[in-house]
Amino acid sequence: MIQSPEQFDAALEAATRQLDAPPPTGSPAHDRLMDLLQAIAAYRPRIRTPEADPDAAAQAERDRLARRLDDFEAQVTPHYGPHWAAMVGAPRE
Repeated sequence: MIQSPEQFDAALEAATRQLDAPPPTGSPAHDRLMDLLQAIAAYRPRIRTPEADPDAAAQAERDRLARRLDDFEAQVTPHYGPHWAAMVGAPRE
C-alpha cells in the first residue's frame, strides 16, 4: 500500500521500468506488476484531489506527482489498453 508521495514516486519508477519489457501474463513478475498498478491506482485519488491545504508547496508537490502520473498513464495504456484508464479513474474523453 502506498502511503506517501515518496512511495508513490518509487512505485511509478518501478512500474515504468517494467513496462520496457512487460512480464508474461500469469508469471509471478506479472502478478507483482499488477499489484503495483493497483497500488498506484489506489493512491491516485490523493494526487488528483487537492486536500484542504492552502500550502503552496503541498500544491506544487501534488501538481508534480499528477504530471508524473499523466506521463505514466501514457506509457501504461499501450501495454494494458484503455481499461487502465477506467481502473485508475481517469476521465474519459
